[in-house]
Amino acid sequence: MKELQDQQMLSIFKREFKESLSSPLFYILCAIFSAIVGWIFYNYILASKEHTGASLTQNVLIPLFNIISFLFMILTPMLTMNTFCEENKSGTLDLLLRSKVSIWKIIIGKFLSNLTMISIMLGLSFICPIVLMFSGYSDWGVVFSAYLGLLLNISCFVVVGMFASSLSENQIVSAFISFAILISILLLNLSANSTNNFIVGQIFSYMNNSFHFSFMVKGDLRSYSFVYFFSFIGLFMLFINKSLDSRRW
Repeated sequence: MKELQDQQMLSIFKREFKESLSSPLFYILCAIFSAIVGWIFYNYILASKEHTGASLTQNVLIPLFNIISFLFMILTPMLTMNTFCEENKSGTLDLLLRSKVSIWKIIIGKFLSNLTMISIMLGLSFICPIVLMFSGYSDWGVVFSAYLGLLLNISCFVVVGMFASSLSENQIVSAFISFAILISILLLNLSANSTNNFIVGQIFSYMNNSFHFSFMVKGDLRSYSFVYFFSFIGLFMLFINKSLDSRRW
């Protein structure tokens, strides 16, 4: 039974992945993302020549990775907005939910598909540290830590986008809800900085994914950041489960 469920989850993953690859939107967003990252990287390289006291990591890569994280906060809602919307609108989602496939398998299959697509887009940016490698750059520990942080950060964006998609039949509404949730989480950082209460400030900081990413982008891996990211992903998967389960009634 478990093997059958795994095969069904794999089928959902393959179907979603194939549909995403055939969508022109994915290639348009890849082109836009590559153009923006390339242009910013080029300008950081030029600016780094004027700041000889700092390393390429501090001058180029850390600011670049922060911008990549922000770009995905904008792009991910557009890539995930159709996860459930189209099926919801056509009625095939109800058929899928009433099939023998468990809701968790549906969620995980679609999550892995979305994450794979966005990871392909993220991989395009890896050419930046490779270019630096030819000039003698060798701080690869920071690079891999930052990409791990980006992957975890993007996973959070994906589950938020999927949750928003499970709430609406309209893709634009779904993208707007997703973006609003992500902006609200980002604003927690401003709230943490503005409060005079130390404990409240620490709580707001901990609830903000950019707070945890700020350590990982510098090569500083902290166990509580992993707890945060996996808890965040698990919590929103639970929200998606409840949202889809409510359609059965």
